[in-house]
Amino acid sequence: MHEHVERHARTRPEAIAVRVRTPDGWADTSWRRLRDMAAGVCDHARRTLPSDEPVVLALDNSAEGIAVLLGLTAASVDVLCLESGASPDGVRRSLARRIGARHAMGPAGGDGVLAYADVMTEAAGPLRAPRRSPEILGMTSGSTGRPRIVRQTLANIERGGRIYRDTYGYTEHDVLVGPIPMAHSFAMMGLLAGGLVSGARIVTMPRFSVSGVHTAIDQGATVLLGSPMIHRILGMAPRPTEKGSALRALLSSGGPLPADTRARAEQVFGLPVHQIYGSTEAGVIACQYDREEPWREGAAGRIHPAATWRLRPAEGADAPPGAGWLRVRTATLFAGYLGEGDPLDEDGLFDTGDLVGVEAGGDLTVLARKAAFINVGGRKVDPGRVGAVLDECDAVAEAHVFGHEEDGEEAVHAAVVLRGQHELTAHVLAFCRDRLASHEVPHRVHVLSALPRTTLGKPDLTALKQACALLPVDGAVDGGVR
Repeated sequence: MHEHVERHARTRPEAIAVRVRTPDGWADTSWRRLRDMAAGVCDHARRTLPSDEPVVLALDNSAEGIAVLLGLTAASVDVLCLESGASPDGVRRSLARRIGARHAMGPAGGDGVLAYADVMTEAAGPLRAPRRSPEILGMTSGSTGRPRIVRQTLANIERGGRIYRDTYGYTEHDVLVGPIPMAHSFAMMGLLAGGLVSGARIVTMPRFSVSGVHTAIDQGATVLLGSPMIHRILGMAPRPTEKGSALRALLSSGGPLPADTRARAEQVFGLPVHQIYGSTEAGVIACQYDREEPWREGAAGRIHPAATWRLRPAEGADAPPGAGWLRVRTATLFAGYLGEGDPLDEDGLFDTGDLVGVEAGGDLTVLARKAAFINVGGRKVDPGRVGAVLDECDAVAEAHVFGHEEDGEEAVHAAVVLRGQHELTAHVLAFCRDRLASHEVPHRVHVLSALPRTTLGKPDLTALKQACALLPVDGAVDGGVR
């Protein structure tokens, strides 16, 4: 990606590379300025950081954050990217210990974190490619209840950007709007890498804003990238004007796209919403795009030509004919989970854990996903991890965490049995906020006198949900990610 930034800085130095919505309006950063900031970070990193030691980066959606990521990787430093503001200090420190990182960086600094400004020395290019291909580390949920750290190569991130560029026709004349966290794999490949390799303008915002998206469209946005939740909100908030726009593509990833969400968004924008099916581990597996043949209802897209795939037959009377558990090897397949063995099978394929059907032409339909996870706005939440945190709280005697769908979106719910007379909002939720990312904190907490259980002693989820439905909401995370 660094060579692309250097090329744009030489051929289009004053063209806008990144536009960010701030509390004071829109801030623009040119390709030359982006290159110079990244080169300064690279110089600082080479002088002060060992190239064999990773860095924890709280990555916000600013041009400065992008420059820090580019500068660190140009210096061949491995980077663990966390969503800025979503990971408490305790979580960050714990992750730093896990990966052996002594340095952390973020927008404002403090508490052992270097501010972006502290690592930006004055330097004027060139921005050269790294001496070795560094890794971009990211977080994903694991079945053991402990978050897993995904090892993805920088070369794969760039390759993912080229997939988006080639599939959706990105050029330097495009304006890509992504009101999604840059640390998310969808934004990392589809927005950041896609914009850098094509030269398209990247438009971001630290927090999702309907008015911000509308303004960006009025200013010439051509491609909008969002999660199903974002498309749902935009579909319920029609644009206040009848202006024409240059918008030509709507992309959705991070979870299934409900039919009513798709219909609302398409009615508002007058464009089809193209789904992208993939994962943090594999990148793009299948996607929808403009074609003459209409996409079948429920299809997640066509398997990418560079992907190798196999279906493990699904057993049981409820499995549809021809359905199977999907295993893949993609052009952007990860290098494994940090500290774990080889995640691939004997054929070099990754088990997605998803039950799918694939038609003769390669069109894929997802029939069932990993049931253990709760999909919160495109982020996977492991209920076992949230439950383990609740079990550590002295106010909680028992707890069971589950996902509950509301208007096509999942939210984290917790049923708890309390000890004594603790104030729920002040104690239990505060306990969770200190130990969990914002999207993992229960959105609803229900207080029961006892957890319904089966004859085997396991929580009876059906009876538990029925009991919770009869109770008023006892706690909520105001303004939390759902």
